[in-house]
Amino acid sequence: FAASEEGAQAFEGFAEAASSFGAGPLRRHRGDCKAYQPSPPQGYRHPGLDGFDLVYGSEAIRSIFPFVTEQAQVMLHARRCGWMDAQGLGQTMLQAAKEGGRGGG
Repeated sequence: FAASEEGAQAFEGFAEAASSFGAGPLRRHRGDCKAYQPSPPQGYRHPGLDGFDLVYGSEAIRSIFPFVTEQAQVMLHARRCGWMDAQGLGQTMLQAAKEGGRGGG
């Protein structure tokens, strides 16, 4: 979420660049959000729910996520971002800490 024009420009630049590298299409939603598809409550493999959605305007954002502050003026929703092995990352970080930070990155 961003509350400034600079934030909106940063989101647009990131989404356009990532999309150009094959991360999926960029969909822009201005005004109403009739074309915005919410994520289903289960699963992640849903046709058309890849890439990015940029939603502009506080009212449009709050129609999707009512708990978000009214100050939010643009939202970048990155779809299917992948996964990470949190347990494996934690074990690696713990091992690096035990070694005094050597080899931890």
